[in-house]
Amino acid sequence: MATTPEISVSVESAAEDAPGATASFPYDATLVERFRQAFPRARWRDGRRAWFVPGTTAERRLNQWLERELSGVLAFADERDMLH
Repeated sequence: MATTPEISVSVESAAEDAPGATASFPYDATLVERFRQAFPRARWRDGRRAWFVPGTTAERRLNQWLERELSGVLAFADERDMLH
């Protein structure tokens, strides 16, 4: 059975009180590429080991992206499980 990577989203403000949200997930090159395409202004925060997405709607946009990503991962896992 396939395991779903742990992905979390939390709301956070930057040091200069800029609104935004962070997302952290295990490293996967294709997932990071899709993330960067969806959020070109996102920046990696070493101290938090998470991506910071700026903007007042960042949390909502991240949640929508995560739902799309997870639905694709779960569909693929289901399909793969049916083959075995």
